[in-house]
Amino acid sequence: MDQTPLQRACGSDPGAFCEWVLDLTDSRRSAQFADWFISRPLRIALILAIAWIANVIARRTIRNLVDRLVRERSTMRHLGTTLDRAKSDLLRERAERARQRTVTMGAVLRSIASFAIFVLAMLLCLGELGIDLAPLLAGAGIAGLAIGFGAQSLVRDFLAGVFIVMEDQYGVGDTVDLGDAKGA
Repeated sequence: MDQTPLQRACGSDPGAFCEWVLDLTDSRRSAQFADWFISRPLRIALILAIAWIANVIARRTIRNLVDRLVRERSTMRHLGTTLDRAKSDLLRERAERARQRTVTMGAVLRSIASFAIFVLAMLLCLGELGIDLAPLLAGAGIAGLAIGFGAQSLVRDFLAGVFIVMEDQYGVGDTVDLGDAKGA
């Protein structure tokens, strides 16, 4: 297959910047240098900037959702002032536990969102550097499967912890006595 000078200098999918430098200098080396040391770092910087903005937006959205849920629970807590003291205290305690549960789950969601956004950004940056992602993703899938089998108890404990918090079996600040072990 016969390639054009542009394809020889800039590859099969030439960028506008590489093409512009080739037209300007008529030098294949200058075009390759410009593509590798100017165009690619700019694209990587753009990917990282977009990932940072997406992370800020995702974290802010989750925080606003959690704050709104906490405010709704707070207004429900004040409804109990007309009830007798025992019912009012029970309602306040439940509202506080729901607030703690909501804040905890919000923190978990923010961490998961940040992790997912930056892993995706890292993969896009590796793709910009010319690294073939198919073998990397296949290897990561196999490694993830192996780690998943090896860390079943860790994943099981994490999911059990999430369900404990969601089902309000134990709350933040509760003291638990399991016979041999006791903790808060």
